[in-house]
Amino acid sequence: MNKKLGLGLAMCVLSTSILCSSCAKSNDVFSVNEDGTVSYVTEEYIEKSKADLMIDKLSKSEYLNSYQLSVDSIMADYEVITKDGVEYYHKQKSATKSYEELEKELAADGIGADISKDHAYFSYYIDDSFTETISPDALTNPLSLMMIGNYLGISAADLQSMIDGVSVDLSITFPNAITHSNAGKIEGNTASWSFGVKNLADLSSNNISYYTETSENSIIENDATAPQITNLKNGNYYNKVKVNAKDDGSGLANVVVNGSPMGGKAFDVALAVEEGKNTITVYDFAGNSTSTSIVYDKTAPSVSGVKNGKTYKKAVAVKVKDKYGLKKITLNGKKFTSGKKVTKKGSYTLKAVDKAGNVKTVKFKLK
Repeated sequence: MNKKLGLGLAMCVLSTSILCSSCAKSNDVFSVNEDGTVSYVTEEYIEKSKADLMIDKLSKSEYLNSYQLSVDSIMADYEVITKDGVEYYHKQKSATKSYEELEKELAADGIGADISKDHAYFSYYIDDSFTETISPDALTNPLSLMMIGNYLGISAADLQSMIDGVSVDLSITFPNAITHSNAGKIEGNTASWSFGVKNLADLSSNNISYYTETSENSIIENDATAPQITNLKNGNYYNKVKVNAKDDGSGLANVVVNGSPMGGKAFDVALAVEEGKNTITVYDFAGNSTSTSIVYDKTAPSVSGVKNGKTYKKAVAVKVKDKYGLKKITLNGKKFTSGKKVTKKGSYTLKAVDKAGNVKTVKFKLK
């Protein structure tokens, strides 16, 4: 199964198509069952003659040389079939999983999901770096296409053909008739979406949510309240970062750190934050969001002028520095100012605490 469901799948197919195809199509069919399971069949088709031609062209470019192993591993998953007289590289998978199993599987790929017998909510955040690459200009401007094509070693026309050839069809069927959905087509118990990669260029938001409900009242359509981040305050400093959030409407769907999605509801922000300023945004399934900017600092203050465990025979000037700011400095428990000299004989414990709570302790003696 290509787990990115629709828009996420389009991105995966686009990456493959840029390397090895000018015509890639996907068809995903899901059935939500009353017994707590979801049955699905996913298929992908890449027209063989066009793919082979594109691989041959790209094999002469430096671009493909750096990705050859990746292309080989991707194509190894496909078999060659003939459909309506045309040969395709084809891949198919079918399975039945519990709601919870599918939600976890999707979360591992950055998809927030909430599935039950009467609704299915999906939320996917398209990484900022991807939307900057797949922009309206890059997809439609002849000069942009020519520049990208020159880099890849293919013509602008071939590149446009690749982009135009990518399409995704997705359908979800429920036990009961669908009452609310943002699907392109609704027929009784089935909601369907159909789109191509060009849709990505027209997005007004990086965050994509789509939903289907069979209940009388729509939770999604009545949810205008943003989720809350309960443990991180805007502008504060932290040496450990964990996000505690809640949403009383459609539910928590996704978290984004510095423009990159962290894996649906199963996110681990600790793997994404970097020292310095970080912006964390939490989304619910209705697309409402809350953001906070914090400073992550895991480095303790630095001390110069004295070293831990050393003894000095004359006065020493002690300096303390911290990249993101000091909260307090004490010498033997009393307030101390960085750069001040220590002149009296005795044993000393210097303690420096930065704004994030990191502590540096230096013990020294003066004879």
